[in-house]
Amino acid sequence: MKLIAIVNARLKSTRCKEKMIRSFADTTLVDIAAKRLAGLENFDGVYFGAHENQLLAIAGRSLPSNLIRQRTAEMANSEDMMVAFSWIRDIDFDYCMWINSCHAHLKPATVDKAAEVFRKSPYR
Repeated sequence: MKLIAIVNARLKSTRCKEKMIRSFADTTLVDIAAKRLAGLENFDGVYFGAHENQLLAIAGRSLPSNLIRQRTAEMANSEDMMVAFSWIRDIDFDYCMWINSCHAHLKPATVDKAAEVFRKSPYR
């Protein structure tokens, strides 16, 4: 079973403008999300997707370029999940865990534990 983890990020936010790059505890939400991905161990791959070059550059400080995918403007701004996540179609995987990029206090160990429980579970 091939399990991957993904994060989507975008600058367009309706309630909190550009929240992904705003200062948050001496860093940004996008920086935290990319570092979280880089710290995961129980996955067969981790990927970060964004449209805006600013977000892609920040993610590039924590992740190698082959794990960073540029989304189209349509993907970044769509409320349709099939469109927003269509960038993962070229990745080989059986199961995908989407990690919300806004959860600043979610630890890599918590995500890894969830992956471990999923792998041991008979349910798919």
